[in-house]
Amino acid sequence: THTHTHTHTHTMPRPGMNADKLCRSAVKAASASAQPDNGGGKSTFSPMEKAVLTSVGDNMAKLHLVPPPRPGHIRHCMTSQGCCMVGKQHEANDEMHGSEHTMSQPYTAFHDTMLPVLDDAMATPGLPSGVLHGDPFLDNMLADPASGELTAIIDWEDIAVGPYVFDVAVCIAGCCFGPDNKIDKNRLKAFLMGYTGTRMLSADERRLLPTFCKLALLCNATWRFRNFQIHHREIDHARESYRELYDRMLDASVADAIETVMGEVASARGVVTAPNSVAMFGGGASSWWVAASLLGCLALGFFIGRRR
Repeated sequence: THTHTHTHTHTMPRPGMNADKLCRSAVKAASASAQPDNGGGKSTFSPMEKAVLTSVGDNMAKLHLVPPPRPGHIRHCMTSQGCCMVGKQHEANDEMHGSEHTMSQPYTAFHDTMLPVLDDAMATPGLPSGVLHGDPFLDNMLADPASGELTAIIDWEDIAVGPYVFDVAVCIAGCCFGPDNKIDKNRLKAFLMGYTGTRMLSADERRLLPTFCKLALLCNATWRFRNFQIHHREIDHARESYRELYDRMLDASVADAIETVMGEVASARGVVTAPNSVAMFGGGASSWWVAASLLGCLALGFFIGRRR
């Protein structure tokens, strides 16, 4: 059973299509009629994709404008299994080293190198924090198939309190890569323009965004790695599913793309930025209705801290 947080003040739920399927259909249609782009290739970024990603950014920012709850009212991501177990990565590492199936795998050694990076980033003082969805991939969103506007965000199992930039990074990891598993600058720019139109990222958030994107990928890849390499090896067709996200972490172009697009977006929003030196990869609408919807769901008990 999914819990829906509807993104408009309608008395009845609006119809919606899985946003990931909607974008895939748009890509397929755009590919069939693609026009040459400035690089000599073909541009397949469709108006529907732009509408969906812009709406995703806008609605994620509105979620992040929900007033932070009282301490302890919602679990924190670093002391629970929320946000794809970002706070349980040391325990995951111990398990990976203790299993005969994973102790000698390159991913386990890679995970070793990422733990200090994760600890340092999550401990950055002063990062704006509050309610996070924790798993804002496109397949956890519904969109109007006519307009591309989000109608609902679903699957709140990973909800927690933590730094907003982690949620932004998970959204980039889960929404802004194309069918070729490369980061899509068009999707990324549409998402960030939508987000910053409602909530501007702070200087530290912009500076650390490439790092947090890698950490978001790490947490999600590690979940797949442990789940299918250790806990559910009988699902043999999924054992290598972590590699899709692992490859994104190793792609040296990802940080450059994020820095470039973030700079363009900040400039478009009138924010002066310094060059971003972080290279971890391979080296204005009112939000009252979001607050009312989310806090109303909390009051009805949709969030249960059963995964503490």
